[in-house]
Amino acid sequence: MVDDKQLARRLRSLRTTATDGTVAFPRFQQDQLVRLYNFLVVNREELVASVQQEIGLAEIEVQIELAETLAHITALGLDELDYTKWKKRKETQLREEGVIEKGQGVVAIVADSAAPVFSVFAPLATSLSDLPPALASLLQSRLTASLDRAAFLFSADTDLDALAEVEQGFSPAVVVSRRITQAGASGATVLVDRLRPSSPLLAQAARLIVRGASHAGGRLPGSVARVLVHDETAGALIDALLEQVRVAYGQDPSLSADLAKCLSAEASQRLADDVRRETEKGTGRVLCGGAVAPKSSGSTFPPTFIENPSRDLLSRNLDGPVVSIATFGSHEDALYNLGLLESDAVYCFSDESEVLEYLAEETDATAVYANDVPLRALYDPLRAATDVHKYQKKVVYVSAPKAAAAVESSTFFAPFTPTRRAQLANLLPRSPLSLKRAKFSHPILRVFFLQGIFLTVGTVLSLVLGTAGYGLWSLARRFLFSRSVV
Repeated sequence: MVDDKQLARRLRSLRTTATDGTVAFPRFQQDQLVRLYNFLVVNREELVASVQQEIGLAEIEVQIELAETLAHITALGLDELDYTKWKKRKETQLREEGVIEKGQGVVAIVADSAAPVFSVFAPLATSLSDLPPALASLLQSRLTASLDRAAFLFSADTDLDALAEVEQGFSPAVVVSRRITQAGASGATVLVDRLRPSSPLLAQAARLIVRGASHAGGRLPGSVARVLVHDETAGALIDALLEQVRVAYGQDPSLSADLAKCLSAEASQRLADDVRRETEKGTGRVLCGGAVAPKSSGSTFPPTFIENPSRDLLSRNLDGPVVSIATFGSHEDALYNLGLLESDAVYCFSDESEVLEYLAEETDATAVYANDVPLRALYDPLRAATDVHKYQKKVVYVSAPKAAAAVESSTFFAPFTPTRRAQLANLLPRSPLSLKRAKFSHPILRVFFLQGIFLTVGTVLSLVLGTAGYGLWSLARRFLFSRSVV
């Protein structure tokens, strides 16, 4: 445990770096992201085994997270942080908004148990960062050695409360909570409008909901916590959900190797107790799951869907693969229910584009996704890791991708067959990233350009004035000398 004086001393040493803008400069961020990228590539197999053992994620889930993180780093580190684009963006912001991007100061990264790699990347991509030791010892120890330690504050997980108090006296200084991009206190919500019986969206929504609820144990910032479905579509959707659970994870999902384990047997038991209390109230009806199977290891909780839950359960995010299903009769009813929830990310499904636009406009959610639950949205539902805008809250309306563009993410569904595993392996880079910046052809001339101009002009003027002076003096001497002789 680090005392307040030590934390204050360390923060003072970092304050200069935070305030002078060094951490906000694109090249600093690029350097750190490239180091993180190379660490993930070089130590991939060792890291996968470590996270799988310490945190309980399935092997395929760790590989998917690595693929998503590396794709984010490539897009942000090499494109968004390009100096020319960064400078142009600053000029645009200053002209249109009257503000300029600045560093966020000292940021405390607490690795999320469900996304240990991505949760480190997100704040690292935006600011000065703090990485307390924790969930994956290999991840923490290797990053400590790989990244620029002069830019980071390493402290224990128990120091966060003290850090939050100490940092208030320094500016800028921001402490990021455990859920750096969490979709509200109630978690993410799926809203399914009235669909035609023959609509292909029915099976697609069921498939995406099952993945959104169970991927990484349902503990991701954008994991599906509840489903609001139209009365006329509820029965068909429930049948599709149960069928998709069976197809993805078999008759006994708790035995599937594609499901993450809970952090502990106690956490698994807490989920089972929450479900049991709900059924004892006589309100919710468990459609599937709800308890750990006797044959399982005792810490794997199967995907669980509860129909007609109580208002209390509907508004809670149980931090696990437990999804509440409630119905609504009209769009106004759906918006009213959404207004009672602290849900900042909504995944909407509808056959009518006008309905999707209406819901996106009327809801208070920060991010609204149309006819899709993107894999990337599970890790970063509010686009906090890649959105460069830091000054105001705005709605991110994301339309559904085209069929051709959705091929890559569509392969990341259970069951993970050898073919799908091979496709995922092809997405993981095998060589480190080399960041090459364009060098000036004449760096010395560039550095001393003005000095060179002044020296050149001064030399020429000296020669001209000297020559002119000598010429005038010679003429005057000759003229005066000739007159004196006469």
